[in-house]
Amino acid sequence: MQSSVTDQVLHILGQRIVAPEKGIRLDAKTPLLSSGLGLDSVAVLDLIMELEREFDVSFDDADLSVELFQNAESLASAVEAKLRAPRAGA
Repeated sequence: MQSSVTDQVLHILGQRIVAPEKGIRLDAKTPLLSSGLGLDSVAVLDLIMELEREFDVSFDDADLSVELFQNAESLASAVEAKLRAPRAGA
């Protein structure tokens, strides 16, 4: 069963990153980089900024890896981990 975070990540991808008129079918396992959607570096940065804004989380440079961008499911897992982590100053 897909989490609501995964659904939100898919929505961000489908509505804000990948033009909806392209008719691309996205699911939680759709590869995001070269073997799938082929997101370029600008799209990846846009995606990170959208995720940070949507979920009020922050990704450090050390968090960014090819594994993170495997698919929507891997992104959702990273967001969920950020949401569970204690916040600095809290």
